[in-house]
Amino acid sequence: MVTFGLAPPQTNPSALAFQRTKPKLGRLVRYVLFDDKDTGRRFYFANTHFDPNHPSQEKSVPLVYERFSDLVTQHPVIFTGDFNLDPGEPAFNSLTQGIQGYDWHFTLAYDIAQKRIIVTNKQDQGSLDDRGRGIDLILLAGGDFVCPYWKVDYMTYGERHLYPSDHFAISARVILK
Repeated sequence: MVTFGLAPPQTNPSALAFQRTKPKLGRLVRYVLFDDKDTGRRFYFANTHFDPNHPSQEKSVPLVYERFSDLVTQHPVIFTGDFNLDPGEPAFNSLTQGIQGYDWHFTLAYDIAQKRIIVTNKQDQGSLDDRGRGIDLILLAGGDFVCPYWKVDYMTYGERHLYPSDHFAISARVILK
């Protein structure tokens, strides 16, 4: 497993995030190279938790591109996590559209999903947004991917019908062609 920080210096994974008026928690990316036993194909799987504040998000994206540029030329990359981003924000656009100096970008599994599924026990589903394009993301790069389905879990629990978290669980079936 390889770990790098989302703030300089990247060689110190526990480095605090980009400073504002008060210290922030260190933010990391961790990745590992997997071998698919059935196909023999290899791919990287990465996970992160971006800082929820600006400009930390915008400054983190170039660090991701810098570290992943060699990886996406070697093997496909599946990059998941809590990106704390909404569509239209500069860092979201940079992840999904690319940045200057790099000839690749991430694709949202949501965008290529053949089917989008909302799992819920709520009666009124009209107010539910499938959240496929924000906060928690499944990003893909460096390979030819197919996504038969993408799913979000909006189940509520208990007498008060509460969500188990302020984030909704997402999953996707991702296949390398």
